[in-house]
Amino acid sequence: MATQEQVIQALVGKTGARLQDIVVCQTSGRLPVHDDHTDHQLGPVNGLSVAAPGFVYGAFAPNGGSKRHTVLVESLDPEYAGSLEFDLDSIPTAAELNGHWARYAVGAVHALQQDHHLPPLERGATILVGSEIFTSAGLSSSASIGLNYLTGLLQCNGLAGQVSQAQLIELDKAIENGFLGLQNGILDQGIITLGEAGKLVYMDCEAYADGNPDFFRIVEPGAGMPEFKIFFLYSGKQRDLTENRFYNERVRLCYAAAQNLCDLTGREYVDGRGLSQVPASEFLRWASQLTPEERAVAMHVYGAIERINEGTRLWEQGDLGGQLITAAGYSLDQQFHVGSSELQSLTGTALTVHGVVGARQVGAGIGGGVAAFVPVTECYDQVIGELGECIGHFKREFPEYRDTARLVECTPADGITVHTCL
Repeated sequence: MATQEQVIQALVGKTGARLQDIVVCQTSGRLPVHDDHTDHQLGPVNGLSVAAPGFVYGAFAPNGGSKRHTVLVESLDPEYAGSLEFDLDSIPTAAELNGHWARYAVGAVHALQQDHHLPPLERGATILVGSEIFTSAGLSSSASIGLNYLTGLLQCNGLAGQVSQAQLIELDKAIENGFLGLQNGILDQGIITLGEAGKLVYMDCEAYADGNPDFFRIVEPGAGMPEFKIFFLYSGKQRDLTENRFYNERVRLCYAAAQNLCDLTGREYVDGRGLSQVPASEFLRWASQLTPEERAVAMHVYGAIERINEGTRLWEQGDLGGQLITAAGYSLDQQFHVGSSELQSLTGTALTVHGVVGARQVGAGIGGGVAAFVPVTECYDQVIGELGECIGHFKREFPEYRDTARLVECTPADGITVHTCL
């Protein structure tokens, strides 16, 4: 895992750029708290921006002369070997990239060049990236790297002041939805873009879709909120949602359920608005008419909406809402069906640890890990030790992950930080 200083020094060594000319972008991971997988159905979401266990770092040196329109991307992370170079006027397609690790950089340029609210990019950059965030682990390294590329390129072109937070969310959504074909909503990029250390981000995705600038709230923890830590029990099992169409199938089932419910209730179905078009009471009345698969995913979405709203209310009152956190994980596994035997094992053992008030799988499931919420008490050190024993138990149960499974702390942090090296 590359540090920020290593990324900066490598860029200076490669380009000879002066430190004062380099733009450094730091982007966090994200952690949904009381549930998720409601954003693509225009439901509410909430979550925290976190160092997971660190950040994505991008160092950008604006190019000039004959290379003015060139974008060159390299990574310091060994798993992302090689580089990618392309021109602002000749952007590769996603198909041509064939899964290349730098496809998010290309997607960022594509999104910026296609945005009719912005002038075209006139200056490329040499970009070196490094990450302390576990990749393909459910902590949203993909949204983090996409936002990093977008922010750095905007800075290099003097356009950062022309882009609102809502527009930045939309630009990152254009990378994942438009360029890469992943049918997710705004939870990941929204929490990172809006995130402030230690504060809960709450977003009304329907209000966002309607263009309401007041689509989000930054929620301070209520008086009496205990000091708490978040531990991530990483399974070591990776998954790439842009390569795995299973997630898109979950989303498709939600839309199919919404269309069938609209037909059953005499509503006109509006494409793209999903289950937000049908009240929960109508779902309960007509649920038996859906296919079992449609009924299961819809049950998760409606339950998640309740948990997110109630969890946000409890947060404002100084309560973590641990039971809601655990219930979210159960629903993701049993109703939305994005669990796995690995995540079931980690969740089950984490919940046996006295001092863990809530635990749930994180992200779109299948791979990744489990977040455990732990209030800091006099037994805190013992809790950490027992969570470490959970990882040991997991490695014995799943020896194929003995070299990659681990326990790390996720620290609340600001979502996006930009600075120069002066």
